[in-house]
Amino acid sequence: MTFGPWMDIHEGEVHLRLGPIRREDSQRFVSPEARLGVQSYEVFRYMRGVVQTEQSQEEWWDEASKAEKHMYWGVYVPGGEDEWTLVGLTLLLGFKGDRRQAESGFILFDREHWGKRIASTAHLGRTLYAFRELDLLAVVSAVAAPNTGSRRALEGVGYVQTGTSYSLDVLDGKPLDDIHYLLPNPNDDAWRYFWRRPDADIPEAFHEARKVTVAALQRAQQAVTYL
Repeated sequence: MTFGPWMDIHEGEVHLRLGPIRREDSQRFVSPEARLGVQSYEVFRYMRGVVQTEQSQEEWWDEASKAEKHMYWGVYVPGGEDEWTLVGLTLLLGFKGDRRQAESGFILFDREHWGKRIASTAHLGRTLYAFRELDLLAVVSAVAAPNTGSRRALEGVGYVQTGTSYSLDVLDGKPLDDIHYLLPNPNDDAWRYFWRRPDADIPEAFHEARKVTVAALQRAQQAVTYL
C-alpha cells in the first residue's frame, strides 16, 4: 500500500479530508501559497533532515507512491466550492510485519491552519483506520519535546509517553529532545495479545489512556465517512 483511501472527517466546526496526494500537488509542501511550507523555519525546526525543494518533493512522491510497508494521506481543508486544499500529511510507517505495529507521523505545513484542531481531528481518522482496517496491535510515535501542540493532539486520542531520547538535535542553541509515545489497540483481543501480562502489571497510565482511545474511536465512527 502507498496512499490511503479518502476519508471525510467532520467533527464540530472542523471539516477536513484525508486522501491520496497527486504528484503535482506535492509542490504545496514548499509553496509560497502555503507560507513556504516545510521551507519555513517555523515548520522545519521540529523536523529531522534538510529543507525540501520542488525537486526533492517530487522525488519524495515517487518513492512514497511505491512504498509497500507505509501508508500516506494528504490532509485537505475546504478551499472553496467543491475544492480541497492540501495543508498537511499524516502517515503510518512499517505497518506490515509479524509485530503488527506501525509508527505514526503528522505534519501541518501550512501555518495558517495551526491551532484549529486539524491534527487532533486527522488523528481520529488515522487511528480508526489503523485499528479497524489494518488491525494493528499498537502505534508508536515521537515528537520534539517543545512541540506541545503535537503532543496534546496525540494524547487526545490516548497516546502515552514512554520515554525520552535526549539531545538528538539542537534548536535555538539548546539541546532538542524527542518524546516517545505508545498507543495500544484498546479492543479486548488486541489489548490482551499486545500486553500478554496480568492487568496489574500494565502501567496505570495505559489503563486510563485506554478509556481515552475508546472514546476517540467512538467519536471517529461518528465523524469519519469513507468516500
